Amino acid sequence: NCGAGYYCTGGSARTQCSAGTYSTATNATSSSTCSNCGAGHYCTGGSARTACSAGTASSATNATSSATCKTCSAGYYTSSTGQSSCANCGAGYYCTGGSARTQCSAGTYSSATNATASSTCTTCDKGYYCTGGSNKTGCSAGTYRNATGGKAQTDCTTCSAGYYNSGTGNTGCSNCGAGYYCTGGSNRTACGTGTYSTATNATSSSTCTKCATNTYNNSTGQSSCTNCGNGKYNTGTGNTTCSNCTWSGYTATSCPSHCNCYSSTCGGSTKYSAPYGAQSGYTLSNGTCTATPSCTKTCSGDTTLNLSTCTCVAVTCQYGSSYGSNEYEKCADRIDECKRLWQTCYNNCGGNYTCNGDCSYFSRYQCAYCGSDNKCHRSTYSRPH
Repeated sequence: NCGAGYYCTGGSARTQCSAGTYSTATNATSSSTCSNCGAGHYCTGGSARTACSAGTASSATNATSSATCKTCSAGYYTSSTGQSSCANCGAGYYCTGGSARTQCSAGTYSSATNATASSTCTTCDKGYYCTGGSNKTGCSAGTYRNATGGKAQTDCTTCSAGYYNSGTGNTGCSNCGAGYYCTGGSNRTACGTGTYSTATNATSSSTCTKCATNTYNNSTGQSSCTNCGNGKYNTGTGNTTCSNCTWSGYTATSCPSHCNCYSSTCGGSTKYSAPYGAQSGYTLSNGTCTATPSCTKTCSGDTTLNLSTCTCVAVTCQYGSSYGSNEYEKCADRIDECKRLWQTCYNNCGGNYTCNGDCSYFSRYQCAYCGSDNKCHRSTYSRPH
């Protein structure tokens, strides 16, 4: 056989592959079987093909000696033989040259891809932990770290009850906040509808207080309850809504001065019924209460007492007053009755007669009327009709 690294053209001719090429064929017949040495290698001739050692590289394809294998410069490396180029050191590592490649230690990290020294490894920031290399991980939700150099999640501290945080990479915890309670970690629970809490560091649901009567809350996580407001109300506690007030028969917003009215209060508003009577010393008439005249004067003859002036005046009846269907008469023809009615109305109709009694008779002459309290009251007419 011609032998590896050689080619034989016949007879005694046997030629070695030249430097920079090589051949593994054992019966080669021409130089075409001698291949280029290839990048990352060098060939001294024949069948010899040697890989550049780790930490070096060569891009030459016909290298004839190890001198073409160049040592990787700082920031680059090769970890295996036969490399055509040196690789970037990579994030989280530093390379001093050749095959040396060192990972940043736990508690530090680096994002540089061509670091040349350990000084590029930065101490892990607050709120994070670094397991080494390029890894930088935020403390999980509900935990925090207020110091640098964390190496693991266990270096992060859990938020205590009454405090919380959310997200990752926290350096501290926040107050739970009014309207919420926090049991620790990332747990933060809102007080339910119909309740509230003013505590800012509550640790349990026991701090959530039911809304008082006539207040409500239809949202969660509230620090106060809302008043129902005028015209609305609710009963009990823990309400989420209010109802509209209803006043049956109570429509007035005030009671006339010196009168007596029934009242009803709801949702901060008060409404009144029509007057049913007058305060002491006053007389209810046509929905108003006026001072009751005080007069003890006695009149005689064809005169009668005018209580408003406390004087005796002649009885004069006006013509044309109606007290029956299509019936008219001259009051002067019944002057005695007119006088009696005048006196009786003003002396006795102030609530002493019911509407079912004498008032119906007096009202024929318009000197009395039936009030809303179902009692007879004096008319404001100055003369009997």
